Amino acid sequence: SSSSSSSSSSSKALLGGADGQLLRAGSGGRPLKLGSLQEFVHHLADTNEMGSSRFRSRDVHAIGILDIRLFNTDRHAGNILVREPVCAPRDFSSCRNSVHTRSSINAAAAAAAVVSVGSYELIPIDHGFCLPEALEAPYFEWLHWPQACLPFDDDELAYIAQLDVAADIAMLQRVSMRVQEGN
Repeated sequence: SSSSSSSSSSSKALLGGADGQLLRAGSGGRPLKLGSLQEFVHHLADTNEMGSSRFRSRDVHAIGILDIRLFNTDRHAGNILVREPVCAPRDFSSCRNSVHTRSSINAAAAAAAVVSVGSYELIPIDHGFCLPEALEAPYFEWLHWPQACLPFDDDELAYIAQLDVAADIAMLQRVSMRVQEGN
């Protein structure tokens, strides 16, 4: 009915980004509660159950960029899901050639990782320790994988270069104030 739909929409206020990941909900005099929406992702396993040589370099790099950007202090193997790739893997031939020309990288380990890249896709989950109130030493599971030793490709470097730190800080301050108001 239209009245229940308007009541429901008036009892929920969106916090944060347009994709609605943070919600504040309450109605009928009940206190507001802060929560998050999470999407179930079909997967084969988590990274505890599979060797890292089967993971795509692009996914390892993307999770690394995300975790550092959000300062996720707890990226362990249990909160990275593994599934069959949804899209075709990229051509890593240029990366494979560049591996042998970079003396700062263990070429044998990096080449072995590149050869097997594309087998499975990684999906990061459980971002409960992102943006902590107090800084502590982070743990990044992906840091121990050979793909983390490979250089970023041009697309990854372009993405990093276009990040706007000042805009991120301003957005985080706005969201932080809204979250504090909801508590």
